[in-house]
Amino acid sequence: MPTATKKLLFLAASATSLGAVVVVCVILATKEWVSTNVMCRRAGANNSINGSIDMQYGLFEGFGSDGCVFGANKQFQVTNFLSSSSNLQGVHVIVILSLIICLVCCTASSITTFNNIGRNPSETFCGPIGVYTWNGISSILSTLAMVLFALNTELNGLSLHLAKEHTKHLEDLLLHSATDSYGYSFWITFVVIALNIITICIAFAYEHRSYNRKQEQQIPIENAPRDVLMY
Repeated sequence: MPTATKKLLFLAASATSLGAVVVVCVILATKEWVSTNVMCRRAGANNSINGSIDMQYGLFEGFGSDGCVFGANKQFQVTNFLSSSSNLQGVHVIVILSLIICLVCCTASSITTFNNIGRNPSETFCGPIGVYTWNGISSILSTLAMVLFALNTELNGLSLHLAKEHTKHLEDLLLHSATDSYGYSFWITFVVIALNIITICIAFAYEHRSYNRKQEQQIPIENAPRDVLMY
């Protein structure tokens, strides 16, 4: 049976893994990835109206208000707006898939650590090796999702594209100069990475403690009694 220290270590690892699962779900579900302000100008027959479009969006949904035409907030599907641009859509899909696989890995880590609370962890994939693997993959994929989303926003003009799709029914509207600010849904991806690292450190602490204990239990040959050496 595992000792109390082992139970506490894997209980803590299970809690951090479960916390990572919750955070990834929040990242996928919320719309606070980016808040953007796009300057616009609507040319009329006798004058032109200058204003801005304020939008906030996540991976799947968003909403925006059209200041140029004094419109109310309108919700939109991000994935539908990206169907007209293969580059933007391709990178966006990779971001979503990376986070979904990250969620699967965090869930697998939570199950692995929870199963090891009541038994001695094995040296196979069901033990610390599995914890290292699941959390390592999760950290890499969550980092990849952040980098790709930022590149898609800054280099490929994701916000400006969404603003154009949001107002494409207005033929005389000119859009330019999008100013982006990243919301908490983007930044809490760092929390997932931190929880993954903590889980790995806990598993490593168990392995290090277990190794030291085995070393202490082994009797050096030079210190062994003579009657033991005879056999």
